[in-house]
Amino acid sequence: MKPEEAKQSIVNSIIAFNNNDLTSSALKLFDTLGYKTSRRSRLTKADYLHLKELFVYAGSNFNPDKSKIVD
Repeated sequence: MKPEEAKQSIVNSIIAFNNNDLTSSALKLFDTLGYKTSRRSRLTKADYLHLKELFVYAGSNFNPDKSKIVD
């Protein structure tokens, strides 16, 4: 793929976030960038508390002061 085509594919993948769900849009962007993975972790609730339950654990590097929890 030519550099211009690659750039356009990336732009199209980013624009797709406006019209598609976050999970499929993110997977498409990663695929466009060359990252292939079978790992999936859909959030059933789109809020901070659910995210925290799934990913923040004792000893993790998560710093709530640096996150944009309020946003």
